Amino acid sequence: KDNGKVDKPLFRANYVEFSLLWSALFDSSAVGSVIIRDPEINFVDGRDQARSQVGRNENWLTIANQLFPLKIDRLDIYNGKVAFHNPDTSPEIHISLHDIRLILRNIVNSRDLSKNMVATLNATGQTAEQGYISASGSMDPSTAKPTFDINVEASDVALVNFRNLLDTYAPFDLEAGSLEFAMELAADNGSITGYVKPVIHNVEVFSWKGDVGRDGDGPFEAIG
Repeated sequence: KDNGKVDKPLFRANYVEFSLLWSALFDSSAVGSVIIRDPEINFVDGRDQARSQVGRNENWLTIANQLFPLKIDRLDIYNGKVAFHNPDTSPEIHISLHDIRLILRNIVNSRDLSKNMVATLNATGQTAEQGYISASGSMDPSTAKPTFDINVEASDVALVNFRNLLDTYAPFDLEAGSLEFAMELAADNGSITGYVKPVIHNVEVFSWKGDVGRDGDGPFEAIG
């Protein structure tokens, strides 16, 4: 963020390798592959706009379409990380999806380079200290309305690792539990179908407002 008070970069990486097809460069096009190692994306929810960083003020597809003709046959990401921070809570919130392995194929913004505009994705990652997530899908960025097909699965996600997040954004305190999650969504020119199926195991919830505030109990009664 170049106009605020955020100390974490929106994006950084330790290693980026581009392999370009020279014949395409002579035609003012970029065609090739990309390898990125140890990339990190940071989203920040601060107390005001100057301390927040979400990247939502830009239409990224429009920006991509305004670039010179571009085609990435394959993009490989190793050991990636997507993090969410809120430094203005007490305690601070710092959670992430890490050890991300991602493969993107056929990223293209011009039909002169590819008749097939559909990009495909396969990814896996780890959540905090416990939990696994995988995703696969496809997207056609050339359509006027969203056209995509995405599948996401998560298993053995320890909810206690998100306690600070839930304490801030949810009306309860979470003591224990794990999450399994499945989602399938498809959109055909803007018409969306699919389902979302979360399953929570062995949940223990303690709501201060519900269990203590409503009953008029003090802290010692709550502990007892």
